[in-house]
This record gives sequence, C-alpha cells and structure tokens, in this order.
Amino acid sequence: MSRFVGVLGAGRCGSSGVAGALSVAGIFMGFDLIGAHQEFNSKGHFEDRNLYTIHRLLVRDYLMHPAMKWETDLLGDMPHKPPFSELVANYDRQLAKRDGMPIWGIKCSFLARVWDLVSHRYPEDVRFIMVHRGWEAMTGSRMGHSGASKELAEQRQSVLMADSFKLAAEYPTHHVVYEELIAYPQRVVTEMLDFAIADLDLDSDLDFQAGIDWIDASMCHHV
Repeated sequence: MSRFVGVLGAGRCGSSGVAGALSVAGIFMGFDLIGAHQEFNSKGHFEDRNLYTIHRLLVRDYLMHPAMKWETDLLGDMPHKPPFSELVANYDRQLAKRDGMPIWGIKCSFLARVWDLVSHRYPEDVRFIMVHRGWEAMTGSRMGHSGASKELAEQRQSVLMADSFKLAAEYPTHHVVYEELIAYPQRVVTEMLDFAIADLDLDSDLDFQAGIDWIDASMCHHV
C-alpha cells in the first residue's frame, strides 16, 4: 500500500521549497521534474511536468474560475481542448508508474482545484502539506513572475488558497509557513518529514539532514 503526500499552495508561496526538501530527503516527487529558473526558482520547481500539464488543461478546459481566466493566455502552446477521456487515460498512465512505491508526492498549485475529478485515482492513504506565505510577499512575487496586475494576482491567490483550505480540511494536513521554513529549517523540515512518514517504517530510508541542508536563504525569492 502506498502513501501519497501532496504539497498545496497558491503558487509563489514556497511550495517549491517544501517539495524540494521532501525530494532531497528521499520522497519521490516525479519522473520528469520541471527544472530551475534562474530568476524565479533557482533551485528547481520539483513539479512533475506531465501531471502539471494535465492539471493545467483540466483547469483551463473544465474547471476555470472567472478570476483565473487571464491565465488562459499562458496555455497557448498547449493542445486545444483534448478530450476528457484522453486526459484521464494519460493521468492513469502517469499514476500507474508509481505503483509499488511506499510513499510518493506531487507538488502542484492546481492539485486542489482538480482533486474532486482525480481523487479516486490516488491511494487511500493521503496526506497534504499546505504552504503559507505572507499575502503581500506572495502577491508581489506573483506580479513579478507573471506580469499580472495586483488585482489579478490577488484574485488568483484567493481562488487557489480557498481550494487548498477546502482540501486541507478533509484530509490529514500539516501546515508550513514559508518564512519559518527559511528561518528555522531544522525544526520545520523535521516536523514536515515526521508528518509525511508518520506510522510508516521509513525513517532509515529518508535523509532528514539532506532535506534540512537543502533549504537556504537564497530561496526567499522576491519575484
């Protein structure tokens, strides 16, 4: 039986930092991870590229919130509305690759938005780590990252944070404050790894110290 650990957040909240610490410590976060961006995520996104693409298409074509419609322009290079059955079949293929893994995770800011469509495809043993960041810092980072206005950035954050809070209320969830992760990595990373593997005999399989050491102040991005 597998355990799934999902990383929730609105994007630009520090979820890449949390996912990176989990990955470096030894929790599988994906096969083809979106790489680093020198300006926005210099240590990597730790986001499975295939699942990210499917999530974005599901949101764009089936679950788009009016406050997020401006993002459709960012999906111009993606296929034009693939059939829902094709997206689901691809999703199943991606998750099947994880069969037999004792613990694995996904980081995606759209995971909470698509969860009701895909949750029955996940293991029964589900946990989430939800990442929080100061509202103004998150807004400024989103504006710098995407060029969105403050109004649009805050609208997007409101939708995705509401999605995440709703999901967090339904499953065991550990909350991480990004500013605390940067300031106190020893405590915060240890607590979130303890939560991720609670009741599993995996302590010897994970490198807690590697996850702790991976966090540094350079990750506290302003954009």
